Amino acid sequence: MDTVNNKNYLYIIISLLLSLSLVMLLVVFFNSIFNNSNNGSVDDSKNEERLVEHFENIRETKDENDLKSGYQEIVDFIFNESKINGISFKELQEETKTKIISIGLKIDSKINELFPNYKENFGEKYRDIKEKMSLMFYDITSNICRDNQKLCDKSLEIYNDVKEEIVVDFNKLKEISDHEFNKVKDFFKEYIGWGEIDDSSK
Repeated sequence: MDTVNNKNYLYIIISLLLSLSLVMLLVVFFNSIFNNSNNGSVDDSKNEERLVEHFENIRETKDENDLKSGYQEIVDFIFNESKINGISFKELQEETKTKIISIGLKIDSKINELFPNYKENFGEKYRDIKEKMSLMFYDITSNICRDNQKLCDKSLEIYNDVKEEIVVDFNKLKEISDHEFNKVKDFFKEYIGWGEIDDSSK
């Protein structure tokens, strides 16, 4: 009888140990998944920061050739699905998109100031590029502001930083896209105010 009881106790102990081992394996497994996910998010964030820094360096360059090639690079990145270090524009966080568009608008203004006829060399590809970047900025910022007030405040700070370069002429924007133009109107009405716009453009 004692032998039977001892076997039962041994069986119970072995079962408990196996169960405990299984639980520990599951904990390690899920921790690994969680940590990899967090590491991926950190890496993505760092990559986006490097991308913004890369375009900021182009904006600040005093080398004419670097400025011209950098301008083509940022336009292709935003509109033509080109990738930089394996990252495409559409894969970025929305806030990062607005940062890069704002840099693009500043580079565009710098190009126009230093090389007024430069964009004509590219024909239709660069026609109305400033208006298109402005429309995209308004659209993304409007979406951000609908979903997240904290991020909205940051995006409006970016707008204030780029307001001298961004297009606010409704007539020009409407020529690009009636659909996007309506989004722009909503953006100004809700977040900026009509006072920012010329009466002739309302």
